[in-house]
Amino acid sequence: MKRKKEWVLVLAHALDHEMLIFTSPDMKEWTLQCKFGKGLGAQDGVWECPDLFELPMSRTDKKK
Repeated sequence: MKRKKEWVLVLAHALDHEMLIFTSPDMKEWTLQCKFGKGLGAQDGVWECPDLFELPMSRTDKKK
């Protein structure tokens, strides 16, 4: 089975207290896939804390 290549974005929609999941084939056009969390669990505090980390580039020794 061939694996579909796409980018995935998980976004904290802080003002509505929910998480949104988007996918994109090219990082230009994004499609909302699902959302969750609104009205569930803890609704206060910080809703977004971005992480930046290196990822290996396919078929190279480089990381970005």
